[in-house]
Amino acid sequence: MNLARISTALAAALVMSCVSTEPPPLNSGMKDAAAQSAVEGTATYRERIALPPGAIFEAVLQDVTLADVKSTEVARTTVMRFSGPPIRFSIAFDPTKIDPAKNYSIRAGIRVDGKLWFTSDTAHPVLTRGAGSSVDILLERVDADLSAATGRASLMGGEMVYMADAARFTDCATGSSYPIAMEGDFIRMQQDYGRSASKPGTWVYVTFEGSIAERPRMEGSGVERNVVVSRFVRAWPNQNCERSRADVSLMNTYWRIVSLGGEPVGATGDKREPHLLLKSVHGKQAYAATVGCNQMSGGLTLTGEIIGFSPGVATLMACPPPLDAREKSLITALTTTKRWQIKGNTLELLDALDGQTALCEAVHL
Repeated sequence: MNLARISTALAAALVMSCVSTEPPPLNSGMKDAAAQSAVEGTATYRERIALPPGAIFEAVLQDVTLADVKSTEVARTTVMRFSGPPIRFSIAFDPTKIDPAKNYSIRAGIRVDGKLWFTSDTAHPVLTRGAGSSVDILLERVDADLSAATGRASLMGGEMVYMADAARFTDCATGSSYPIAMEGDFIRMQQDYGRSASKPGTWVYVTFEGSIAERPRMEGSGVERNVVVSRFVRAWPNQNCERSRADVSLMNTYWRIVSLGGEPVGATGDKREPHLLLKSVHGKQAYAATVGCNQMSGGLTLTGEIIGFSPGVATLMACPPPLDAREKSLITALTTTKRWQIKGNTLELLDALDGQTALCEAVHL
């Protein structure tokens, strides 16, 4: 064999030695992702909230293989300066720490002065078991911390159940369900629930000012998100999430007055039930109200959540008890109201110190 043929044979053998006929190893996709040594993504939130200077975004790569064991941190990244959502991030990690048999997920949040304002509340798998190396995260607002920042909790509405010394709340707006912390105004909520529930274990619609905060689990270790009731408003046995999922319009709605200055009111004999009607006619805003005796009406000013009732005209009948006292309470409510808020079918009027002046329920005529 001459030298040329030997060289050709050696070259062919060398090429064949570099070709593998074995199938690719399992989890090769994971290895490709891990070889990048970084997980990338974006985070955003729905609320139109301008974050103050000093807001910090954090994203954490976690080992979440064992559901009943606290997640193990693999790597994290911090973004100190960002103009707003979407927030782009990249988490560098050591690929040798990634086990193809385990599960990994990304957790993210935004903190202001050490307090959590936004957080991810769903799993975002990465790297193994078919997951890739990029994620898009929708952050949820943590009302407890935003309430602390603004000085006011948010009005919440949903269905509550109490049984076996534990209470639970389902938010009609989001469908999310939380345990109710037995603190703040919980006792009043529990008492009103007891009066309103037809039997133990019945779901009852409630409204209250409150927030979501982490509290220790009632069973087991760790913490979980709880509803914290800062100010209970009322239980509504005739309402539910199906009827109260959308907020009723403030204007051109018949509002039945349920209480004035915290005192319950209702229809008396054959008199008209207490009610309030806010209307807009030919570009002018006005109101009409009664507790069942005299009819009052006047001008109305609205700027966002700020509201003002101007004195107008009224009939001058002599009102028998208890209508005489209720009419004085109505006049006081109208003259001291500065703000309004609606949740579902519930309208609450508040004074300058956020004290309740009147509570109303929408009636669909």
